[in-house]
Amino acid sequence: MIFGTGPVGLAVMDELLSRGKQVRLVNRSGRAAVPVGVQVVAGDATDATFTRQVCTAATVVYQCSNPPYTEWAERFPPLQAGVLAGATTAGAKLVSMENVYMYGSTGGKPLVESLPYAAQTRKGKVRAAMAEALLAAHQQGSVRVAIGRAGDFFGPRVRVSAMAERVFPAALAGKTVQLIGNPDLPHTFFVLAIAMPWLFGPLADAIFYSGLPTLLAIVLALPFEILVASPLLAALIVTAITGGKAGVKSLLRKFTQWRVGWGWYAVALLLPPAIALIAAYLNVLWGAPLPTLAIFGSASSLLFTFALRLINPWDGPLMEELGWRGFALTAIKVSQSVNGRCVL
Repeated sequence: MIFGTGPVGLAVMDELLSRGKQVRLVNRSGRAAVPVGVQVVAGDATDATFTRQVCTAATVVYQCSNPPYTEWAERFPPLQAGVLAGATTAGAKLVSMENVYMYGSTGGKPLVESLPYAAQTRKGKVRAAMAEALLAAHQQGSVRVAIGRAGDFFGPRVRVSAMAERVFPAALAGKTVQLIGNPDLPHTFFVLAIAMPWLFGPLADAIFYSGLPTLLAIVLALPFEILVASPLLAALIVTAITGGKAGVKSLLRKFTQWRVGWGWYAVALLLPPAIALIAAYLNVLWGAPLPTLAIFGSASSLLFTFALRLINPWDGPLMEELGWRGFALTAIKVSQSVNGRCVL
């Protein structure tokens, strides 16, 4: 069940349909440009009676709707409350798409989830209160909630954005584009195709830790967990489109480039377990029993686990290295200093 038929709601619809899921959408008119077989229901999301009824058979509810920008303070909290009531009654997971207004000005610090809410604007305070309401419901156990946050969007169907109508039509026509603010300042833009997997990642964790039998939880969570490799997949896809086979080969060759000597690789691989062993034997000095190799299981299982965590693109460093260092870092070297690249 998706509340909202704007760019975010329709992007979620596209992703779910590609996975063979049954999708229903809700908006006020009951009309939207959707594929045949997708139902669009007309209704008022602020009406808890309606949302409870329409969400009856839902297993996951996506909150992607927004009131008019000038009416957030009055209409946004009751809209979210209605969607929350529907998901809670249905026993469905609730995935909510938010922006970053609640953090306020960070003085140039990177935006991370652990930042305190420090909004000074009216809309920022509304967003903070709404986020706190969702997390409170989650902590109380009444509903499982996952929140995805992003700044500006660009991508399919996006028109009202700093990187939408002001930029792409003019750029495609070979004309001068218009940007709001200083274009040299770092600003986070999310292609919707990348933002949506970020929503599915928490959903995979929610399924895995839901209390279902382990094997069933793994099977249900695996399709969503695969999207954690989106940096790896995005790098390969974009390189294939822009550089063809030669570009992909050049990108993959970066896996074999030795940037430092063997000594530094030994430090990187052996220092973490050395620190763990030091910590273990400090515990012995304080009265803990002497650890034995039995706690690691067999030597073969230990080596297999180490190798899997080292090279598995969905769990190890290859995803990060190829997606960020191998592809993205090359692109931002032109505009960012070394310190700037480290921050990004």
